[in-house]
Amino acid sequence: MTIKIAIVNDVLMAVEVLRRVVITVPDYQVAWIARDGAQAVTKCAQDTPDLILMDLLMPVMNGVEATRHIMQNSPCAILVVTASIKGNSSKVFEAMGHGALDVVSTPVLGKSGNPKAAQTLLAKIATIGKLIGKSSPKRLSQRKSLHSNLKRDAGTRGRGDAEKERFSSYVVNESSWKSNTKLHSDVVDRKGKADKAGSLSATPYQSSNPKGKLSPSPLGNQSSILRKSRRDNKEISAFIPKKPGFWTNALVVIGSSTGGPKALATILSNLPQSFRGAVVIIQHVDFQFARGLSEWLNQQITLPVELAQENSHLAPGRVLIAGTNDHLILRPNLRLKYTKEPRDYPYRPSVDVFFKSIAQNWPGQGTGVLLTGMGRDGAEGLSQLRSKGWHTIAQDRNTCIVYGMPKAAAELGAAVEILPLNAIAPAIIKQLAR
Repeated sequence: MTIKIAIVNDVLMAVEVLRRVVITVPDYQVAWIARDGAQAVTKCAQDTPDLILMDLLMPVMNGVEATRHIMQNSPCAILVVTASIKGNSSKVFEAMGHGALDVVSTPVLGKSGNPKAAQTLLAKIATIGKLIGKSSPKRLSQRKSLHSNLKRDAGTRGRGDAEKERFSSYVVNESSWKSNTKLHSDVVDRKGKADKAGSLSATPYQSSNPKGKLSPSPLGNQSSILRKSRRDNKEISAFIPKKPGFWTNALVVIGSSTGGPKALATILSNLPQSFRGAVVIIQHVDFQFARGLSEWLNQQITLPVELAQENSHLAPGRVLIAGTNDHLILRPNLRLKYTKEPRDYPYRPSVDVFFKSIAQNWPGQGTGVLLTGMGRDGAEGLSQLRSKGWHTIAQDRNTCIVYGMPKAAAELGAAVEILPLNAIAPAIIKQLAR
């Protein structure tokens, strides 16, 4: 089945490189080419493709504004393709906030090029094909032969993972961001009720919070069970507090995809600096841009944001983001680990894989949140968390850029609450205060 792909770029060489890479696959068709964002908006309205390869920095209208207009008026899958994100991280995640699926480096032709980079781009397009129901077994068998062909003239500087489901199946609501970038009047004031919620009694210990706040020790309600079952596990016993009752309910796990970066910034910016929960985020973004996302979020919020590392522990007052294209999981010793399994899952990193590992290994309950995004990733995992006694939240239809993942969760009955974006942070704070 044919996938219609549009190219938006003002650099002739970049357009030619992208065109050559795309046409190496018989099922991929270049629908049209635009030299700036304004042209792209017009052409997309006249002939909406399955996918747009969108540059960021262009004359007349940049890629961020073009993405915003397209997602509002004639939505389709958008993959940001740019030569470099150095100094442009904010624009990358602005575009993703408006609905761009992911970001990837522009492939480079010539002897200095890396054919694997062109293959990466093709793999992203193939993933989109699967999700919109346009993949074919033939294309998978062609990929090996394409590798040798691309050695002659194509290469890359790496990039993103993409995902898309047919837009007619989901609600695409770009305009919702306008009403949700500012907090609703019912959001808890940082120095009022939020600080009260953050001052719950617990035996404090010095966390890795770079802002120097004392944080509660990471285990709690079920510490006696852990002592019995894992007496010899020094990694765990070191975290068991003398006074139980707080930490096991203070874990917040969040899954997001299309439109996720801006939604994450909205939620996290409204958690107080004294917030004593640990937060772990699975956002669908390629590993090469995960660090840019963490840096961008650090500019938006007061809590420290870091990439999750192999063997990281969960610390109160710290936000961790999955940082590779492998799946992030929580091990029985309560340390984080990256794993390649399941290999055939179209979402990497997967929200479902992480949520299910939390349901299996975390000794208490917490709060699970599923935000805007295409597809169904995270719905089953959220359901498992609810069955374990977690408080689960799905973003509502009206405030989602794409109402896919939260919709799937709602249909499964996985969400205790279905909330607008600006009500999620107060709900998290309320749960932590219980």
